[in-house]
Amino acid sequence: MTDTERDYVCAIAHYFQGHPLILKMIAGDIRSRLFGGSISKYWTECYSLQQSNPRQTPSTLRQSQEQRARQWVNQTIQQLPDLPRQMLQRCAVFRRPVAESFYLQMLEDASDADRTAALTTLKSLNLVEDIDIQSGQVLIQQHNLIRDSAYAQLKANPSTWETAERTAAHYGAQPTLLPPTPNALKLCAAT
Repeated sequence: MTDTERDYVCAIAHYFQGHPLILKMIAGDIRSRLFGGSISKYWTECYSLQQSNPRQTPSTLRQSQEQRARQWVNQTIQQLPDLPRQMLQRCAVFRRPVAESFYLQMLEDASDADRTAALTTLKSLNLVEDIDIQSGQVLIQQHNLIRDSAYAQLKANPSTWETAERTAAHYGAQPTLLPPTPNALKLCAAT
């Protein structure tokens, strides 16, 4: 790898905040027949100004790359087994790192073994990342790109979305903003 190619890889990694899932997708693109493993060719096609289209700026090229990454993330989420997908979607209400126990509690009807297996699946696919350890607890978080996609899928089912928001609030995590409902106070008082 040349110094220039190293700079290209670093710029791409920086833009996508070093997220392993997205970088894996990009590495697959570079290895494809289209680019034949050439980082320079990939950079020229996807990130640098193209002389044939002087109006296309690097930011619009990055936007198109980000759209592809979002599409790839959506497909990855859809292909997950049921429980890991449910966990990822329900836990998309957490905007900040939370203890692993919060993730496990979001699948109330699943066995402890199934919850643990679901979380292990999400971690092994880099859909959830270990962020820190506080008070002896591992804090985990979804990358914003993954969280946005999972949250959009969660909101497609309003009752599951509301339940996820309320469950997160019940366990003391900071969920995303949920519009108040007339029964919200009754629900909180009942728990």
